[in-house]
Amino acid sequence: MTIEKQYKAIRKRFRTKENGPAMDSMKRLGIHYGKNHGASVRELQQMAKEYSPNQELANYMWQQDVREAKLMAMYIADSQNMTSIEMDNWVHEFTNGELVEQACMQLFDKSPLAYQKSVQWLVDAHEFTQTTAYVLASRIALQPNGQQAFDWEIFIEHAVLDASTDSVFLKKAIARALLAIGNRNQQLKQKVLAQVKVIGQKDSLSAKWIENEVGSLLDF
Repeated sequence: MTIEKQYKAIRKRFRTKENGPAMDSMKRLGIHYGKNHGASVRELQQMAKEYSPNQELANYMWQQDVREAKLMAMYIADSQNMTSIEMDNWVHEFTNGELVEQACMQLFDKSPLAYQKSVQWLVDAHEFTQTTAYVLASRIALQPNGQQAFDWEIFIEHAVLDASTDSVFLKKAIARALLAIGNRNQQLKQKVLAQVKVIGQKDSLSAKWIENEVGSLLDF
């Protein structure tokens, strides 16, 4: 069966899972797609088990302006072999927090390129690419093993530079990353707390929110 025919069959299944209240709720939250059936993440993950891993199908589904296709693409993509270019192409098309969260939780944090891409995306001008960098860093920092050699201070330094953002998504991602990094060990905790004080001195509501959020949860 061709990729096109596979997707056509999958698209028919999306329609059977249409959920009006869920669609309306997402609209109120500012989560917009060209087409949204309102299917639950659990339903899509269950469907994805029938096709995973399949990077070719994942890339085809990602190109569709349909919420369920984009999310399911993340669940069937081959995290171990997804290329750097493919990851860049996807992340630069993120338009909301749902895509950021699902990509980091279900796909990117399992990639051998996860740390490399999170550092690269830190300096990207695109709001949701930069948000992904911090969310992905928080996911990697929470992994118990194999991350000892990574330079976490680069995220702390960039957090100081980015803390004055007007983006709600980015400020929350920064706080999340700082908390995860600070909880790795006592040395990183002290470095995060020191820089959070610097952040709090900025003339910015976002920066002061980050200082309060991270400082109150980390300093105990």
